[in-house]
Amino acid sequence: MATYGSVVFATANTAQTTYGCNTPAGQFAKFTQDGQLGGLTSYTGGPSCTGSQQAGLAYNIGSLAPGNTGSATFAVGFERVQAINYLNTTQTGYYRSVWPTISEQVDFFLGDYNNASSQSHSLDAFVRSKATSVSSSWGSAYADILEASVRQAFAASEITVRHPATNGLFGTRESDVEH
Repeated sequence: MATYGSVVFATANTAQTTYGCNTPAGQFAKFTQDGQLGGLTSYTGGPSCTGSQQAGLAYNIGSLAPGNTGSATFAVGFERVQAINYLNTTQTGYYRSVWPTISEQVDFFLGDYNNASSQSHSLDAFVRSKATSVSSSWGSAYADILEASVRQAFAASEITVRHPATNGLFGTRESDVEH
């Protein structure tokens, strides 16, 4: 993995969402006292944490009666505007041609989370069932290895387009194809 880019921490931007930058002790104190961070309820390009400050996101799920549950979805991502320079042509992630800003990327990701989770569980079950069917004595161990290999293959793949991301040419210099 490249060592440049930005880490993105995100959740849905709702009235229940707050964020803040503070020392770890300050974040903890604010959250345990108020159930929120910084008293901020909308994101407009800030805050920008500095030095030893810690970024925090909180989602208020309200009061829950015993036995009831609540949930919130948080995302951690990695953003690279310039993914690779291939034959003196800067490439960026294909997703940026559809969702050019981090806000748009996060909105789509969180909005599609249930669908993506369902598809990933289906793929996991398919890979595991095919791998375990190979052998009754070592199929489970083979499935563990195969599942990890499939995940690594997907994680290492990145489809790119020329930067800046436009509806220009897609692919490599040897095989440019319009999309």
